[in-house]
Amino acid sequence: MQWQSYLFVLNLAAVRIVLPFVVFTHLFFLRGYAQKEIRDIDLIFSRRHYSFSIVPFLDQKADITKNIDKYQIYSTIMHGFEAGFRRYSHFDKEHSLVIGLFFGAFARNFNFTIPGNEFNPPYDGNITSNTAASREFNFIGSIPVLFEKRWFTKNQNFWTAELGLTIRYTPSMDDGFGYTAGNNNDFLEMDLTTNPAKRPWLDYNAGVGYSWILKNNTIFKTALVVNLSFTSYIEGDYRFTVPNQPTVQGHYQAKGSYIGLSFGYIFTRTINKK
Repeated sequence: MQWQSYLFVLNLAAVRIVLPFVVFTHLFFLRGYAQKEIRDIDLIFSRRHYSFSIVPFLDQKADITKNIDKYQIYSTIMHGFEAGFRRYSHFDKEHSLVIGLFFGAFARNFNFTIPGNEFNPPYDGNITSNTAASREFNFIGSIPVLFEKRWFTKNQNFWTAELGLTIRYTPSMDDGFGYTAGNNNDFLEMDLTTNPAKRPWLDYNAGVGYSWILKNNTIFKTALVVNLSFTSYIEGDYRFTVPNQPTVQGHYQAKGSYIGLSFGYIFTRTINKK
């Protein structure tokens, strides 16, 4: 089921992220915004680079178990983002070690529908929590450590591939809450804990992209990136206790694997030779 979730994320990303990205790059860069003059590539990559990047992404849906198939309990893929700074230390013009400091908002949700007639007295309509209405964010700091390889084209722009890992951390704390319907009917409790392991964890990263060297020797970089996580950043149990109905309970966890687009503006600290 987890791999089916990844495949669904890939299909969704193709529609929501990749297609707009292709249109954007075609209109603003392939039409001549990037500089076509001859550049001293050795000079540009002779010093460390620093960049600011933003990464909008599609976050893997939360994993939910349940003891009874009741109340249409499920989770969906959500939008999140990361932003931060990177430092590029170059071995040569084609290879670099990239270290960053990022801050991200990871989204998750918990959706359900309870028929109103299951309460006593019954309610008009259903009690629901779904999609955007049930969205919650967890904020996570991270330090990516990546190896980047570049392949230059004839016009001196270049393709990139990167591979590495990210150290992530968020404080461990209880995140429990309950839901109450009319007449003070408590019907749902969730007892969750952020960072249940109480320590930093590792995610694994890969990406492919394309970069343009601009007129002032700065670089605009885009990449399709994947973050793979095997560690839950939030985890716990839930329990539906609708009066005179069987108890519905299970386990809830979100790990934060995602696919996204990285946009970066890189300062090379070099000037053109006259």
